[in-house]
Amino acid sequence: MKFYESIADYYDYIFDPEDSAEIINGLYLNLSLNSKLNTNTNLNFNSCLNSNLNTNTDTNSDSNSKHCRIIDIGCATGKLAAGLSAFGHEVTAIDLDGRMIETAERKYMQKGMKLKFMQENMLEIGRVFEADYFDAAVCVGNTIVHLEGYEKIKEFFGAVNKILKPGAIFIAQILNYDRIISQKINKLALIENDEIKFERHYDLDTAKNGGLIIFKTKLTVKRGGGAVIENESPLYPAKKNEIESALSAAGFSDINFYSDIDKTLFSIDKSGPLAFSAVK
Repeated sequence: MKFYESIADYYDYIFDPEDSAEIINGLYLNLSLNSKLNTNTNLNFNSCLNSNLNTNTDTNSDSNSKHCRIIDIGCATGKLAAGLSAFGHEVTAIDLDGRMIETAERKYMQKGMKLKFMQENMLEIGRVFEADYFDAAVCVGNTIVHLEGYEKIKEFFGAVNKILKPGAIFIAQILNYDRIISQKINKLALIENDEIKFERHYDLDTAKNGGLIIFKTKLTVKRGGGAVIENESPLYPAKKNEIESALSAAGFSDINFYSDIDKTLFSIDKSGPLAFSAVK
């Protein structure tokens, strides 16, 4: 995708997953993480880490951590995948953009982690990987809305379901497009630091754009001559009820929605992101 290829060299200055790996490992995989994070935890899935539910609360103890086989879908430059691998998990990370994969391999493949990067289309994972293969799937960073509509999202969820083991968990995050559309939010918060300035706007005219919105960005690089990179990318503004419907149609159950992957309470009128988990 031209959008991601053009910003690959600056991606980590723009989007930093911060503690996402620790949160995912703790709240969804290793259920005995520090109790301040362990709220509203769904224990109904057959995680590869269910054996962690013991009396040992030392989150750094090997005896309290069994390792999962995880797929990170839309991995970008690999920071989340590497973070999950650092917890001992076996991670396969895919992205459609070759520049992103090259960057991820350059950064992380020499560090001896159980980590593999692949350039793959998220809609093809059901053909690329074995059925019932992964213990968990992760797809964060608003990746899903790059698909062309509800039917493609449902197709993708079906492919995820196919490659997960029975009882495995799917963790994902997009933006809350119910709020963006209803409140006509056409500008997102400026991202700026010592390296870059990243401006983000929406053209919300779905009637004009065939049911899509147009994501418009302007990246200003502050070093090395101050390059300016402008892009437009069509997105499908998937709403909460569409996500829930597509997950159910794909065979998922125990569907939960949150304001972010840290499982904070979701508000359709106030939440910025829309995170969700579901169980095969």
